[in-house]
Amino acid sequence: MEEDHPDPIHALAKKYSVIPCSIKTPNSKRLDLIRHLVKEFRAQAVIDLVWHACLTYSVESFWIKKLAEQELGIPYLQIDTDYYLADAERIGMRVEALVETVASGKPKKSKLVNTS
Repeated sequence: MEEDHPDPIHALAKKYSVIPCSIKTPNSKRLDLIRHLVKEFRAQAVIDLVWHACLTYSVESFWIKKLAEQELGIPYLQIDTDYYLADAERIGMRVEALVETVASGKPKKSKLVNTS
């Protein structure tokens, strides 16, 4: 994501749209990609967006959470959604809480969060 992009949400959405589907790529490559992205962009947290109908992402979340918290030492947030507009407020609140955790400098192990 471009750090100096005038609209960080747009930049995040643009970056998110090119991440490969979990069923079409080996899990080890996905974890390597996350490691690389965290290092390259100095990410201070991992947000794992899981579509309700995609079991492959849901199952893979266990490994992503373990990677983020145990190996990389950064907070992890799983957001389950069906992209329903009503999820927006709840997702926003969860992301704001994660941002506050990161800003406080206190590493906190986050829980799996279901926003539906």
